[in-house]
Amino acid sequence: MRMHDVGILGLSSPESREKFWRGLFDIHVDPLAFLDAHYRIVRVNHALAMAIGCRPEDLEGRFCYEVFHGQSCPIEECPHARLLMDGCAHAGELVVSALGGVHWISVTPVFDTDGALVGSLHIARNVSRYKNLEAELREARDAMAARADERTRELKQHLRLEQLLVSFALESGRARSESDLRRLVSAGVTEIAMVGGYARCVFWQVYGGVANVVASFEEPSEIRSGSLGPVPSGAVFFS
Repeated sequence: MRMHDVGILGLSSPESREKFWRGLFDIHVDPLAFLDAHYRIVRVNHALAMAIGCRPEDLEGRFCYEVFHGQSCPIEECPHARLLMDGCAHAGELVVSALGGVHWISVTPVFDTDGALVGSLHIARNVSRYKNLEAELREARDAMAARADERTRELKQHLRLEQLLVSFALESGRARSESDLRRLVSAGVTEIAMVGGYARCVFWQVYGGVANVVASFEEPSEIRSGSLGPVPSGAVFFS
């Protein structure tokens, strides 16, 4: 942007020029400031003065880093500082303490009629609401991903338990003696408890309406002592 003599618009008096520039600045709804090459505030609009809680003339002549950030020198992320170094426009998110919240700051270089860099137009748009919404969406996404992972683990565990039960039934049918059956049952109950995450697992035989314990598994008490909440248990029946 170049600063041309507004006299070409027929604004020859200081009052008419002031009215022109004031109207041009105040048309912006976002806080707007013209900063010179020495970090001083030359002019601000009413939106910026209202956001800070003062009159526009109270800010003119003050250093921007003092007003916006309460610092004694430009902050490291200052877009106006980068603009003064390369003469190019810059933009980015910054926490502006004086305005409250996160703002999208954009600075556009201003040149005089000879092409010399004289400062920048500094616009601050409050994006705190969008940042909060972004955080909420991120939390919702993470919670959904966590539930999906948990459900996947549950389905895999259920599938594995079904596979064990089918394998257990087939192996039990091949047992040639009572001792073989009890050995298979004991091993099966232990494996089922391990896969299911059960601290206790009992295998019952139901015959003639009477249930008898054939084999059981119980996690050592020293391991259970460090667990939180109720101890999960499982039971397997066959008749």
